[in-house]
Amino acid sequence: QSAVFSISNIVIQSAINSFGSAAMGGSAAGLTYEQFCYFFMSAYCGAAVTFVGQNFGAGQKERCRRVFRLCMLMSVATSLALNLGIAAGRGFFISLFTADPAVAAYASERILTALVFQWLACSYEVSGAVLRGMGHSALPAVIVIFGTCLLRLAWVYFAVPLHPTFGFLLAVYPISWAVTG
Repeated sequence: QSAVFSISNIVIQSAINSFGSAAMGGSAAGLTYEQFCYFFMSAYCGAAVTFVGQNFGAGQKERCRRVFRLCMLMSVATSLALNLGIAAGRGFFISLFTADPAVAAYASERILTALVFQWLACSYEVSGAVLRGMGHSALPAVIVIFGTCLLRLAWVYFAVPLHPTFGFLLAVYPISWAVTG
């Protein structure tokens, strides 16, 4: 799953590069905040897989459902708070990376197009962690490969040429998160 993610990220980065150095810099700044926020989501996934695995093994299915609900709720709430907080203060957060107005504009566009919707990824990340805790690791991997990675490749090669803008390219992130979820 991670290897396929790398391939789709290389293709998306190549498409970003086609918009020039300001887009590359702005995208990198925005991506840094996406990665920061993702660590929190990942922590809830780690908790979900651990506690579901333990409770599933003990035959405590109601506890598995409770872990799923709590991890999903906390993951979405934390992601929303972080994503929207960074978006609201994006001028300050972007200024930590650049003073160049062109780079800042691209960073702002990435934050407003992708980061504010990153909470959507909780739907498949936490669900996948719960399934892995129950011993079903192949299904979430296949769903993520198709729903996220292959969709992103198709978006770059077929949709973006029809509307070649930076924002349209980045729209693949919330779209793929929603479809995969």
